[in-house]
Amino acid sequence: VVNGAYTSIPVLDRAIRDARARGTLVLAAAGNAFSNNADRGILAPANAPCALAIGSIDHDLDRSYFSHYASSGRSVDLVAPGGRTTGGDGITSALGEGTWGQQVGTSMAAPFVAGVAALMLSNDPTLTTEDLIAKLLQNASRPTGGTPAELGFGVPCPDAMLDLATGCGYPRNRR
Repeated sequence: VVNGAYTSIPVLDRAIRDARARGTLVLAAAGNAFSNNADRGILAPANAPCALAIGSIDHDLDRSYFSHYASSGRSVDLVAPGGRTTGGDGITSALGEGTWGQQVGTSMAAPFVAGVAALMLSNDPTLTTEDLIAKLLQNASRPTGGTPAELGFGVPCPDAMLDLATGCGYPRNRR
């Protein structure tokens, strides 16, 4: 599904459920409205019951205006840096043929969360998928400028998950 869909896609939902049952963590970009209509729900495959839906924040820790969410019903679970379309606030990405450039979107945010999950698994390979999901959600820091519908549990904090003295780069008592 390239552009996603607002409705459930049963075959995709089953595939994600089966992958999760086999111990696979499934992360999916919530979708990009690129308009003021971001509060329309999250797109497939992020709306699958067994997927973690990832939204986007900009460098000010605000929800990227394009990042899909739902003020009612299922919304994003976590957010991560995905940029914004103004001010050169993109994520450096490989564009192909050895070129690099700035991209924005929830598809830029989802790999951030995947990287945090990989770090957690490399630190403790005995973690089950359910343990990993719990750590991602419980050790996230929600920015103050948005609602739970817009930001989910917040940004996963790998330093907090590793029991370091900081949480998302701040001393633990500031979290």
